[in-house]
Amino acid sequence: MRAALLVTALSLTGCGGAGLAADVRESASPARLPKVLGCYEEAFESAGFVGEYDATVELEAEAATGAIRNARVAALEGRGGKVPQTFEGCLVKALEASELRPRGEAPSSRLTVRGLHFSFRDGSSAARKDSSADRSPVLVGPRADRCQGLYGYTPPRAIADLYRELEDAQTKLASTKQEPDSMARSLQRAYDVALELRRRIELDGWQPDVPEESRRRFAKELAKVERSAIELGAQIGCTPSAE
Repeated sequence: MRAALLVTALSLTGCGGAGLAADVRESASPARLPKVLGCYEEAFESAGFVGEYDATVELEAEAATGAIRNARVAALEGRGGKVPQTFEGCLVKALEASELRPRGEAPSSRLTVRGLHFSFRDGSSAARKDSSADRSPVLVGPRADRCQGLYGYTPPRAIADLYRELEDAQTKLASTKQEPDSMARSLQRAYDVALELRRRIELDGWQPDVPEESRRRFAKELAKVERSAIELGAQIGCTPSAE
């Protein structure tokens, strides 16, 4: 059984108006709010790897830093079961220990967010089908075998986004070499992103309507990403399996 987290903005207002919705939704993704995902991991694992919850939250992001303040859970529901008593408090603490950075930058003025919806789902096919209604990649994990990628999106995200995230992960990896625990987390994240990028390239490059010249370019990119995945995997004792 696997855990999944889908983040959507049901309604959103801020200093930039409705145009900020897409950017805020992206900045509130599970990859950028790992502490929020951690709350679900703890609840999901303690419940025997079962449990699905829906939370709607309100929060403010400080100008210049993006630090989240005044987080509040406006609604919290369980799907087919009770929500753990500690879950709401964990979400508030996790949010207020995080940052919201639309377009990767702190807001120029205080940003107020209303109706940010978190869908916490298990990895069953029914849950993935439910989440796919949003037409957004769903973060699935943690997997029992981290060599398959501890976390990964289904379906894989866009190639350009993955290249940016891989670059960011490798930059953070270089800055954590003196901190073993942080380095281990950074290595796993970079490895996970490399595997997701490999899968995205495979999916895009081998579509029937892809011209042969483009297919060759995809193959070259795939080989480069495969080498990166092998190098990263070697550092955590993993060998990427064939898809």
